[in-house]
Amino acid sequence: MFSRSSCLLLTALLLGASEPGYQAQIVNWRRNYETGLKKENGWLAVAGLFWLKDGQNRFGSAAGSEIPLPGAPPLAGSVELHEGKVWLNIEGGVDIQLNGKPAVARYLAPDSAEAPDTVTLGNFSMQVIVRGERRGIRLWDNNNPARKTFPEWAGFR
Repeated sequence: MFSRSSCLLLTALLLGASEPGYQAQIVNWRRNYETGLKKENGWLAVAGLFWLKDGQNRFGSAAGSEIPLPGAPPLAGSVELHEGKVWLNIEGGVDIQLNGKPAVARYLAPDSAEAPDTVTLGNFSMQVIVRGERRGIRLWDNNNPARKTFPEWAGFR
């Protein structure tokens, strides 16, 4: 049935899995994984993905906004897609940050760039993503209750 080498390999694997160092590595990996899920702009904060159409794509709380932002000004700004590039437009009087500084109208570096741009409006963050020929906006809501209420996974202890 089992060869001697298979039995030795199985025994070695089982013994290795019970070593405190291995167990500590697993616990550490699980802790880091859970922290990554809960972090700002992490997977538990993802609020949407909006594929851009050529031309203007508005963002704000107004009905009909291509990128809806509940609680934001009705029209906070827009992004314009032309020839694969995305331009940020900001409505006057709206406090939008670009990479942590007051935003100005400009082209946005996508997630595939060495230093992708992040647009922030209140608790929302946005980033241009490139998937093949398509361009989209990945939206995070950092006030998503899931970030704080995500249960510790029983299997992680």
